[in-house]
Amino acid sequence: MPGQRAELVAAAQGIEEMYVARRRAERGGLRRVQQSVLPLYDRAHRFRSYQSWVVPGLLRTADYTRAVLETVASLRDAPGEVSEAVNVRMARQDVLHQPGRCFAFLVEEWVLRTVIADAATLAAQLDRLIPLASLPSVSFGVIPMGVPRGNAWPTESFVIYGS
Repeated sequence: MPGQRAELVAAAQGIEEMYVARRRAERGGLRRVQQSVLPLYDRAHRFRSYQSWVVPGLLRTADYTRAVLETVASLRDAPGEVSEAVNVRMARQDVLHQPGRCFAFLVEEWVLRTVIADAATLAAQLDRLIPLASLPSVSFGVIPMGVPRGNAWPTESFVIYGS
């Protein structure tokens, strides 16, 4: 274990650097943050996503996306541009219909129950999931609430981009 200390310190520093870089990017505006990931979407052919808090971005409606980004802007003091950021995020969803792409989404059940917007927005969001989950290139799974998990505990959300 003594040899792991240097690795853990390096990992913590790397995480801190990523956090600072993200905060710096957010100060430039939410639209810029959304645009910054476009090259990942252009290069990737396999997308694997786990979400423990909100519906994955590629599956969101514009109104749900607006509610999420308004919350982000408020919590992080990020400059407005919510409408522009929503437009970039929605345009990114075109990747769902491009040939040769494969998507796997896994969400916690409470993601589908979390009240992040008004009832109409949430109902429309849930309605949108059904046709998207039916696409041949999309797998969509829900981890149910109330099921014993042993040593598994929900973690932070993440996306893995692959070729």
